[in-house]
Amino acid sequence: MYLKGDPSLIRPRMETREGHYMPVSLLDSQFAALEEPENALTLDVSAPPWVLVRDIRRALGV
Repeated sequence: MYLKGDPSLIRPRMETREGHYMPVSLLDSQFAALEEPENALTLDVSAPPWVLVRDIRRALGV
């Protein structure tokens, strides 16, 4: 499973987290270095959690 998200969506989520080891300042460099997988189920993180769960379950056949 590959959870794909745009930095403009992920940045605000990171800014509201407390006590996480990765600072928001590293987000751009992490996206620059990211190599998206070729053989993975790609899920859009902007979807509601229930949609992600549904799609994962379908992919796993459960």
